[in-house]
Amino acid sequence: TITKKLLKDEKHSYLMNLNTGECASLIVLQKGIDVAIDVISPSGQKLKTFDAPNDKGEETVFFEASQTGKYNISIYPFFEES
Repeated sequence: TITKKLLKDEKHSYLMNLNTGECASLIVLQKGIDVAIDVISPSGQKLKTFDAPNDKGEETVFFEASQTGKYNISIYPFFEES
């Protein structure tokens, strides 16, 4: 468990070592701010962005490693452009 405050212009990044075929399951608890989570492969390709339309509660992330290496999990505030 990691607990950190996320400010308006911040992006937090975390690395996960995974082998091909392993799965990662993460839960990001949102408290008053909508967040988006990008999953970046070891080769630098964005695999997926996770974002549910809420600013409270859990944001669930689940993915399977397509290659062995360090996956970057990037969490940042999500603001819809008007």
